[in-house]
Amino acid sequence: MNRPRDIEEINICDVTVFVLYSDRPYLCETDDGNIMGKYNEFDQEITIANMDDADVENEKFLHELIHAIDANRALDLTEQQVTSLSHGLYQVLRDNKLYFGVDATQKKASAEK
Repeated sequence: MNRPRDIEEINICDVTVFVLYSDRPYLCETDDGNIMGKYNEFDQEITIANMDDADVENEKFLHELIHAIDANRALDLTEQQVTSLSHGLYQVLRDNKLYFGVDATQKKASAEK
């Protein structure tokens, strides 16, 4: 799977959400551990920490996408539900090589022609 680093904005439930990338390995520390991703509903922004492991970064990106869908659809998911959905969905997408649409590499190649 491609890393989300090429994505600057994404349409989620007809709302444009901007995607930001931190240079730090985590965004902040909490009693529960380090925060590696965050969805800001007020500013419509997803921020992802810099991670060496592409699988971890991709799964965190998917996790924040689910938070954005949850907020936009008023699903009222718990953090455990979001985590379970992001782990499960990412595993299915990765293991079955499921890709939807044109990835950033194909877009760049098409634009250069």
